[in-house]
Amino acid sequence: MRKLLGIELRKDYATIPAKVIGYYESKWQSEVVLNVGRSDGVLEGMGVIDENGLIGVVIIAGNDSCNVRLINDPQSNIGVRILSSRKLGIIQGSQDKKITLNYISIEEPVFKGDIIITSEYGKLPEEILIEGRIQA
Repeated sequence: MRKLLGIELRKDYATIPAKVIGYYESKWQSEVVLNVGRSDGVLEGMGVIDENGLIGVVIIAGNDSCNVRLINDPQSNIGVRILSSRKLGIIQGSQDKKITLNYISIEEPVFKGDIIITSEYGKLPEEILIEGRIQA
């Protein structure tokens, strides 16, 4: 998506290649299990990305595997910034697996197609692209 949009964001964070070895999904939960853990350098609270951007956050780091809460999980709350306006907000998952942008002032316009990145005020590294755009 970055290439398609011509976006240049921070790239100075290290990555650890991983594969999905398990998946849990219900109305109340949306998680994956990856084949990497503490022995590979994975820690709780780390962001998990794919080629398009942030997809989740490590919530449990075992020795050889980790559980990742996906960004559409109802318990997911991530500090974000709208790329064009630099406005801050929080994206939250929901039981219907949609992601909503909250805590942005009503007086601050948000436009369809706006691009969302992680903010420096969250627990994740700044400027990780969130996979998706404002739809409504």
